[in-house]
Amino acid sequence: MIFNVDISVLQLNFCQGQYLENFSTLIGQYGPDIITLQEVTGGEYSRSCLDNYDFLRRELGEIYHMSLIPRFHNEGDPSSYFANVTLTRKELGRANHRVVRLNYHETTDTPTVPKEGYLDPIRYPYSVLVTRVNALTIFNGHFTITQDKDPGYSPLKIFRNQILLDEIKSTEGPWILAGDFNTLAHDESVTMLVPEGGHNLILEHGINNTINPISHPEWSAIRMRNEERGVNCDNIITSRGIETISFRVLNGNVVSDHLPLLMEGRLSF
Repeated sequence: MIFNVDISVLQLNFCQGQYLENFSTLIGQYGPDIITLQEVTGGEYSRSCLDNYDFLRRELGEIYHMSLIPRFHNEGDPSSYFANVTLTRKELGRANHRVVRLNYHETTDTPTVPKEGYLDPIRYPYSVLVTRVNALTIFNGHFTITQDKDPGYSPLKIFRNQILLDEIKSTEGPWILAGDFNTLAHDESVTMLVPEGGHNLILEHGINNTINPISHPEWSAIRMRNEERGVNCDNIITSRGIETISFRVLNGNVVSDHLPLLMEGRLSF
């Protein structure tokens, strides 16, 4: 017997909680079943001076199960952290989560090593948050920028994404990968994560920018100079067994320096 379930997914880089006052309105307007967030922060990293996770728990904790990647923090400020957070509506069922670590330190043949600062595991945790709810698995990642001339083909990214790909291949049932990829949809480090029968939604829907031109004007200038190639994109990738009904970038109140992505689809299992 095949079960069909309608689901909606909202992907957003949370911008360290800079626009908390607009986020609850966004969620109330669209009511997504699944929310994947990056740059959820606390302590000295929070741009709102509020603990972002506690804010989310207070605002949405009665509606959503919440899972958080382990809190990386500075020794001088134990309350500080950068995190990925995944929220799933409680009606979907009990959510379980774990972490996949994309550890490149064990290799000696990575030809490109980013400059100090881009190795910071606080700002770009080299881990992917994996949440399982019923038959669906959700991968939530924040993938670091590198100093390569062509960061989409960074050997470092490809090495780490191979670890993620191996994990994806071992997943039973349908899955969704969402996050801030810090690269473009057609770059090798992204296309390698799309299996046969899967869907790279940014690429399929012709979206080449998820940077908010209001809060990120410097990126808008780059996009104007390089319209065809675009700028770094967030993305949602889906596996076989997930039909996309609609997929769009949400404009309106500023909720981040990125624009939210909303996917509405149907899950078959």
